[in-house]
Amino acid sequence: MKSKLLFLILFVGTCMVSYSQNLNLPKTPDLKKTGEAVQKTVVPSANMGNLVGELTSNLSDNALTDEFKKQKPGFTNETVKTTDPAGLGNSLATLSSGIKPGSMDAGWNAVKGKFVKDAKSAGSIKTVAGLAGQLESHIKPGSFKGSWGKARPVWQNALQTLSK
Repeated sequence: MKSKLLFLILFVGTCMVSYSQNLNLPKTPDLKKTGEAVQKTVVPSANMGNLVGELTSNLSDNALTDEFKKQKPGFTNETVKTTDPAGLGNSLATLSSGIKPGSMDAGWNAVKGKFVKDAKSAGSIKTVAGLAGQLESHIKPGSFKGSWGKARPVWQNALQTLSK
């Protein structure tokens, strides 16, 4: 009985040793490269210009000033093409001034001045993403088109990706 048990233990041990020698585990640098490749395929879809454009497109015309309504299509087209933080920050500042005061919540007046200042001096996509989220959070829900409810979670997830 002891010899059978010893034989079984040796057999299992030998199998494990031979299996572990044939197992090709990826090395840490390979894993890092794979992670970077996945990130590069995911992050480009989270383009900050597209996100600001999507926010703008989902605002109801009733929420916008008459002046901004006239320039909304051109504004959206230009914003989608913008990639630099300074340009995107200026777009957010312009958008915030194009939204009627009645379409913003009560807390907006307390932060509007700092928001515009920060937007105009934005130096990183991370900052712009945070500002876009701040602006969106102060817009009253009734100021959006009905499709925003479905688009918003994906939009917010993309903002989180860019704000890291």
